[in-house]
Amino acid sequence: MVNRRTASGAPIAPHEAVTAEQALHAYTVGSAHAVHEEHIKGTLRRGMLADFTVLDDDLLGVAPERIRDVGVVATVVGGEVAYGEGRLAAG
Repeated sequence: MVNRRTASGAPIAPHEAVTAEQALHAYTVGSAHAVHEEHIKGTLRRGMLADFTVLDDDLLGVAPERIRDVGVVATVVGGEVAYGEGRLAAG
């Protein structure tokens, strides 16, 4: 959504690119809204479901061309660590 490029690096409709902040909003708040569940998910706050991913860098701080290099450290689904070192310790 941010870089609008194919896997080989060719541009795809670059005029449709959005900022990293807009892309994160679309994937979180927008996705919850699309399935009419914005009252229970889509944002991190008390009382909401908290499925989330921990990344090894800040998507809003890295250069747009580096977003593809940001790695996943852990994933939490339904309050349980589904991926990451915490899963090994808990399981």
